[in-house]
Amino acid sequence: MPRKCLNLLACLFLLCAPHALSAAPQETGNPGSLPAQLPVYIVDFSQDLRRPELAREIGYLGPFTGGLIHLRLLEIPSLTVHLVQSAPSCGDSTSPAPEQRQANNPQRLSASAAPPGDFYIVHGSIETPMPDIVLNYFVDKCEGHKSIKVFQDTQPFTLDHALEEITVAAHAIAFKIERSIPPTRVTVELFQSESDPSEKKDVQAAIQREVIDRKSVV
Repeated sequence: MPRKCLNLLACLFLLCAPHALSAAPQETGNPGSLPAQLPVYIVDFSQDLRRPELAREIGYLGPFTGGLIHLRLLEIPSLTVHLVQSAPSCGDSTSPAPEQRQANNPQRLSASAAPPGDFYIVHGSIETPMPDIVLNYFVDKCEGHKSIKVFQDTQPFTLDHALEEITVAAHAIAFKIERSIPPTRVTVELFQSESDPSEKKDVQAAIQREVIDRKSVV
């Protein structure tokens, strides 16, 4: 892919990302509100910069990769997604909350402290043994103060397929995280009526099966 195309896509992302981030639903904490959302922290993807002239030629793919993954994960309503400089620690809940980074992108956090509860970490690296580019990406989950490996993969590609392959990686990461999220419990209650109790149980069981089937399809 020509460098001009990658630069244009990166500019479009920088314009759209703040609006997408501000549109993410917030936890209210009120009784009866939706279940708490699981945080996902996307750590800045490192890029092999041993050849600065090559980095200037092909562009800096690390921020672009993290941004594309960020936009894809924003489509999952049960997650809150953050771009961060460093991964939060798993198990240190006494550390202060992450602070906003005052830099070119104020949406990116410095998350060395651990948030309360479980969370996901997405991280990776980009190597450039030209003519190939190698994308390594990982998904870890901090569950019960223990780090669990959810998914990892390595994707080699050429520069002209950069957008396509990074998009595939973003979809793979989103799919694996969705599959690892605990299922939402659903309670089905019926209105009081004069029908036969056994008939009401049959209707309730049928509704529960229908809900489960629809969730499995989604």
